[in-house]
Amino acid sequence: MTDANELADSCVITSLSSNNILNAFTPFGDASLIRMGNMYANINQLAKKKEMQVTFDMVHKQAATILSKQSANKIDATANFGILEAKKVMRLFEKCFKPWLALK
Repeated sequence: MTDANELADSCVITSLSSNNILNAFTPFGDASLIRMGNMYANINQLAKKKEMQVTFDMVHKQAATILSKQSANKIDATANFGILEAKKVMRLFEKCFKPWLALK
């Protein structure tokens, strides 16, 4: 697996995703971006706060940029809202937190 953080440091827009989310026999068949981020962080041995923030951005802001979607709150915009139990971004990828609540 390529260390996409190096690409991100060079101002390349990067994203973590899967193209095989319908196959229940794959390790990440549930399409959990948090679990994909966890696997990515483990394989690339990421532990620093900045590295984890970049990894989070790959499943959030950067992914939205690639899909030409908004990632910031704006008046009169559609909203997707999710609550995760982690208090810090680094914790998301340490324990693979499941969403506590998600609204569209």
